[in-house]
Amino acid sequence: MKKKDYLAFVCLLCLLGCSKPDINLMPEKKFPVRFSLRLNTEVLPFTRALPPDPPLDPDEVCELNELCNTMDYIVFKEEDTTTPIRNRKYDLSNVDFGIVYDHLSPGNYKVVFIAYTSCVTTLSGHVMTFDRLSDTFHSAFTLEIQSEESLTKDVSLNRIVGKIEFVATDVLPTEIMCLAAEITPYSKQLDVITGKSTVPLGSTESYTMKYEYSSKQKGKTNLLFEFLTFIPSPNEKFDVETRALTASSEITRQRNINDVTPLANRTIRYTGQLYTPAASDDTFDIEIEENGKWGDTIENTF
Repeated sequence: MKKKDYLAFVCLLCLLGCSKPDINLMPEKKFPVRFSLRLNTEVLPFTRALPPDPPLDPDEVCELNELCNTMDYIVFKEEDTTTPIRNRKYDLSNVDFGIVYDHLSPGNYKVVFIAYTSCVTTLSGHVMTFDRLSDTFHSAFTLEIQSEESLTKDVSLNRIVGKIEFVATDVLPTEIMCLAAEITPYSKQLDVITGKSTVPLGSTESYTMKYEYSSKQKGKTNLLFEFLTFIPSPNEKFDVETRALTASSEITRQRNINDVTPLANRTIRYTGQLYTPAASDDTFDIEIEENGKWGDTIENTF
């Protein structure tokens, strides 16, 4: 066979092989999506003075960048929430912090937004682990993409942490160096789909945090110790053990508070003696305060 005939034969085979395009290799069409995030209208800063300030304006709303500096955008296929197809992180260096742009193929998706402050996080499946807890906000919803038109969606974020406060009515003695609080169970992991803590039923995993006092605080009353917590699944509670410690780690006063039930976007305040040794374990006064509209305080004694 002559060289020219051979080349012509090869070209013919190539043309025949390419005559029918492989549909599976064609790029999947994607449509633009724009999310605009804002905080729920009931969300206000947790910070509160003692005694209580006058009620805040119920129409006052915080901007997202006032309470958060980092935001995660996570997307799952609706039928598979174990493996995210998107996991993007945004911070205040992004000019449009609070606005997310994306392109998604037709289908149904589970979309998650989580906003927080200066935490290191890792995502494994649908469980996010935090190195510490900060004020945290969340939204999760199902999104259907079926139109060729661009989609714009407003997203309202809700606070998903509660605050526990301990206010000491007794004077801080000079020998007390710190207050330790052991919380059982306690989790720094979050199910991003439900927005709830991943503490399993009956868990005994504990976490201890300490607050060290300065010399200026010695001899004062109404000193505050507080921490944030994710909200456990329904009917889940935790116990708190507080210990007032001297410089030599001697315990001068230990208190046990059982069945603490945190509430999202609320502060639960325990008021009582934390430092002074006592013959009997007296009670705490409890205040549950609305952090959103800051309505009337509900007081309980146990």
